Amino acid sequence: MIGAHGEAVHHLVRRGVDATARFHNEHGDFEAVYQIPTGSLVVLGLTAVLGLVLLTSVRYTLWGVVATLAEIETPQHAYLVKEEKPAKDSEVSPEQDVAEAEVALVKQKPITAKIITTIQHIHKRAGFAARWRGLSLFIVYALAHGMLSGFIANLFGAFHYPDMGSVFLVKSVGSVIATITLARFSTAWVHIVISEPSSKAWFRRVPGLKSWKNVWASSAIVDITTRVAFTLPALCAVGLGLDPNGVQGQHPGMVIFKALVCIVIGLTAVVALVIPATVSLVRVQASMLPEEDEAIVPFDRTFGGKVVPEILGGSGAIGFVDAWKTLDIPARVRILKLFFKFVAVEIGLHAFVFTFLVAEAFILIRPEHFRKLLGQQG
Repeated sequence: MIGAHGEAVHHLVRRGVDATARFHNEHGDFEAVYQIPTGSLVVLGLTAVLGLVLLTSVRYTLWGVVATLAEIETPQHAYLVKEEKPAKDSEVSPEQDVAEAEVALVKQKPITAKIITTIQHIHKRAGFAARWRGLSLFIVYALAHGMLSGFIANLFGAFHYPDMGSVFLVKSVGSVIATITLARFSTAWVHIVISEPSSKAWFRRVPGLKSWKNVWASSAIVDITTRVAFTLPALCAVGLGLDPNGVQGQHPGMVIFKALVCIVIGLTAVVALVIPATVSLVRVQASMLPEEDEAIVPFDRTFGGKVVPEILGGSGAIGFVDAWKTLDIPARVRILKLFFKFVAVEIGLHAFVFTFLVAEAFILIRPEHFRKLLGQQG
């Protein structure tokens, strides 16, 4: 997440600088045409920063905390006793009345069925800051992953290859190696998110070296499937001629249709590959939660008896395939619904921040300045 935001900001800044330079060359001194007041720039800058913080915070809470809890929650069962009152004129002893009572096993509604109930639950159990639990370790992990994957990519000469395909392949290899290397830290983050509050520092919750063998392969699978899923739409776009040169001359309706095809392919890959792989990895990591740590949501540590403790000759963790198989259909549907809810929330929040920034800019920068700038450009 942090790497994606950083790359996007870098790209936008570079494009903005290039556009400014071109305008300056074509129209002379930009400041002579229009100069934004310093105060307005400061206000717009602070608003943009606050908007980015808000978007990042919500994304971490939803995709990090809420999603992880939903992937490991095991809804509890409750016994519902239904008694039928005997007729007034019937002679039924109390013992017969109890014996004939209906007993039904009812599965309680999951806490993570809704975003709001999940956040309310963790607030009640761990305080308001629970929505950002594990954030310090997440930042450390993201920075370490970025530096390590970049170092490995440079080691293989990623920036010396002439074609983008080779560069992407080398960077992907670096990312996979970094993910495998830091798998124990990712596991510690999952343990922090799913467990009750602990006084232990995050670095004391990193599992031992022996645990690495249980998560390295699963971590690699998630990294690879994620890259495949997000590469497919790009390949689709190139194959259908949606590059800047290929779009020219095509009917707008056909361009939109081709773009929708690529989007559908990307979403299908995410649903079919990324979500099952990510859910399985989180459940594998959760199965390694230490005995002294209690889960913050209902959670079956044994995964239906699939987890064999190390003391009994097992690995102490559930297998990658079994982690998905032990997730019943209602739970899969619940997680998929949350996924689309997250997407809707993000789209709505991005639209709100963008609209607010545009409205603020229109208020702070007077309309006549816009007309003057447009007139100079024309």
